[in-house]
Amino acid sequence: FQLSEGKFQISSGKIGAISGEFTSPGEVAGTVDLNIDLGMVGKFACGKWDWSASQVLETLEKETPPAAADLASPTLPPAPTEPAAGPMPSGEVVAISVSSGTYQEAAFIFGEVENRTSQTIWVDQLNVKLYEAGGLVGEEQGFADPNICPPGERVPFDVFLPDAPAFDEAKLDVVWEPSDETPFSGVVVINEVVEHVGIDGEVNVNGLVRNELDTNVELADVIAVFYDQQGTVLRVVRNPVSSPGDILKPGEVAPFGGFVWPPLTDYASYRLVVVGGTTQVPQPPPLEISDVVETADRLAGKVKYTGQGVAKYPFVIAVFYDRDGKIVNMGTGSVEPDKLATGESGSFDMPIYFEYDHYEFYTQYSLE
Repeated sequence: FQLSEGKFQISSGKIGAISGEFTSPGEVAGTVDLNIDLGMVGKFACGKWDWSASQVLETLEKETPPAAADLASPTLPPAPTEPAAGPMPSGEVVAISVSSGTYQEAAFIFGEVENRTSQTIWVDQLNVKLYEAGGLVGEEQGFADPNICPPGERVPFDVFLPDAPAFDEAKLDVVWEPSDETPFSGVVVINEVVEHVGIDGEVNVNGLVRNELDTNVELADVIAVFYDQQGTVLRVVRNPVSSPGDILKPGEVAPFGGFVWPPLTDYASYRLVVVGGTTQVPQPPPLEISDVVETADRLAGKVKYTGQGVAKYPFVIAVFYDRDGKIVNMGTGSVEPDKLATGESGSFDMPIYFEYDHYEFYTQYSLE
């Protein structure tokens, strides 16, 4: 029968591994043929498993299938075997410090999940129900990141509702389960600056991170959580770390930054949380920068790609310092053209509207 007649519940998902539990709709034998569709990223064939009416597949270990000719990414490796789930720990897992609002016809909800149990948990998702005058008018899901939360700790979440109906109340239910995983660590923020930019003084945050692990890290982000004086979460903002191929080598320093959305002009405090995953994939080479022209209001130059394959959406980041070595700002310049094959060159140009003493260049691109 089709998989839609049964049930597959993902219980652990991370870079390079996925596991879960399949429930048969009846006492019949058959085969699980698991395929994951990631939309624009691609489809992945994860393998087949046979089962009988008396067998419970608490963890699915993937058999490595032949590589599909049209896959843009390598086949996922086998999922690690996990022990059978034990009893749920006592205590609550709750959404706290929640705020909500609207901006440009979109609604948003920010907050944190607090683990009040005695065991580390995996936060699957938050189910959100929206009410207007006591009546249910909509439902949505949100996610925490990081999603591994030790006892007594909090992890931030955000829910964006681009087409939400008018509502005056939101109720959140946290879906979670015990976990033996440990939170990601090893990439640390070594320098940061929070500034007010624009005519209205909107908050912006950027800085530098360093990989202190002895292995490569991929897809690192710095998540900024802003609070008011009462500890309510005002914004949860994801700031990507810029590095060649989205990979950080051991000991490497790289910039992060982004804009706060919806715009924020006032806050009482903030904290930064770094997320990512370890990988054995090697880092491709940085873009080679040459012919730099520096004027009072701009930096421009040329870049060359020397790696394999195609570098897509490349850009150059400049970190600007004062004479004491403190970061005063960051600038970015998109490279034209936006795709570079091996040996091809492009150019970049970035505006400068502030004073500085010196700067450092970094480069970023993804592999096609």
